[in-house]
Amino acid sequence: MSSISIAPMNIEVRRPATVRLTRRGRIVVFAVFLALAAAVMVSLSGLADAGAPQQVRYIQVVPGQTLTDIAREVGGHSDIRDTILEIEKLNGMSGAALQIGQRLALPVR
Repeated sequence: MSSISIAPMNIEVRRPATVRLTRRGRIVVFAVFLALAAAVMVSLSGLADAGAPQQVRYIQVVPGQTLTDIAREVGGHSDIRDTILEIEKLNGMSGAALQIGQRLALPVR
């Protein structure tokens, strides 16, 4: 017969390593925090309106009228694409489609 012997195993219990920041690590963490804070402030700065509310006038869309035609009349010498975007933003539009009889807010220039 053969005999089986079980030898005791040496099991080492390790304690979890503690994380320690060096001076350079603290500077990096602080710089990342400042960069994130600056990014949040820049993104939120557009929410604050520095000036008076924009003056608008209203028109009602007639048959055959397009947003491009309206932007040409309203825009003056400015770029027509900027005027179209401004009209879309004022009216909460997701595109340039108009409906006959629709009431549009237009910037006063």
